Amino acid sequence: CVQWYVIATRVRRPLQRLDMELRGTRTWAPEKDLLLRALRESIEETRATSLETRGELSKERDRHALCRRRLSDCEATDRFFAAATEQLAATLSLADVAVRSVELVAEQWPDATVMLLQRTDTSADLESLAAVSPAEGPKAVLAMNGRVRPERPAYAKATLPLPLKEAFRSGTYLRLSSPVSQDPALPDCRSFLALGLEHRGAVRAVLYAASNHTDPPGLSALVRARPFLSMAYSRAMMAHELEDAALRDSLTGAFTQNHFLSLLR
Repeated sequence: CVQWYVIATRVRRPLQRLDMELRGTRTWAPEKDLLLRALRESIEETRATSLETRGELSKERDRHALCRRRLSDCEATDRFFAAATEQLAATLSLADVAVRSVELVAEQWPDATVMLLQRTDTSADLESLAAVSPAEGPKAVLAMNGRVRPERPAYAKATLPLPLKEAFRSGTYLRLSSPVSQDPALPDCRSFLALGLEHRGAVRAVLYAASNHTDPPGLSALVRARPFLSMAYSRAMMAHELEDAALRDSLTGAFTQNHFLSLLR
């Protein structure tokens, strides 16, 4: 009887009260019972350890997701560099470089209107070398060498929009999900990317992309590829300048003797 009384009062009854407190049918109140206090402390420690473990697991999942995103960006960058190298490495024509650069950006960002704008030697206004829009399809429209040359510059120097100004100033401009358009000529667009292409130490052209979608695909590959696109453009410009130097005098702009005689022949 004594043993039954001890078990009922010291073990079974505290466990019943603890079970009721855990189920919520009894308020959680401190007791002077050492056994019940020890059980409570162990439960609290287990609960705190469980919460800490859940927090660590959540942080680990976030780190894994970040690593997967970075790996995906690196893979996209590698694919873009491989395609750009294959198409631009052996190209010296300025027209081909313009068209292929615009098409590469359009493949990376299918919903965007992409243009390659260049400053001319005689004016600071920008002329469109090549352009592509989603409505016209994936192929770029050449706008140079007299084929589809526009009647006026695409953008005047006095009214350059913010993306083009920043591209000429700092080399890169990227703005996604803008509440208002950054370019009055494209009032429906909300996402903008402008990559400055350098030649002889200064930005001479801008690879300009704009879209009305607020959730574009990852554009980190295009931003990282700016030096490579700039190098391809500069090399094409050097070849263009050498070809022009063989035809015209650098001081007067007149035809050289060899070119003049070839025209006579």
